[in-house]
Amino acid sequence: MGAQLPDPADISKLLRSLLGCTIEFRQASDASPTWKAGFSSLCLDDAGNPVAAFATNARAGAFMGGKLMMLPDGPLEDAADSGELDEVLVDALSEVFNNLTVPFNAIANNPHVASKPAAPTDAVRSEADWLDKPSQTLELTADVLGGDGRLVVLIK
Repeated sequence: MGAQLPDPADISKLLRSLLGCTIEFRQASDASPTWKAGFSSLCLDDAGNPVAAFATNARAGAFMGGKLMMLPDGPLEDAADSGELDEVLVDALSEVFNNLTVPFNAIANNPHVASKPAAPTDAVRSEADWLDKPSQTLELTADVLGGDGRLVVLIK
């Protein structure tokens, strides 16, 4: 049996605790391609094989990375609107992705994974073309920084 996707409630609970905010990511009723132009992180098992990935659109990436760093919303809104995250936001987003492995690893029979640093999804796709055709996808949405933030969990 392949890996299982984490429960959206577990992801929201972790993010609320980590980011110190009342964010509620819920399962999206529609798929949005915006995450494909955002930022992603491959999750590797103990043997170094890709098993899963986390991805965000720029809006969710700016929000999560910025809240972790306790930055004000103004610069985060600018980053979300431009689609460009500076090195500080990408590093902070990497830490958020690292923490998101916790609910994934807590699922019985899931392989233990560790996340790689966040990078633009196009660069990650060059390492993992399966991002465009994963076996399972969980797409979550939340209203962040005045728009639709997307967080996606993909299983190879």
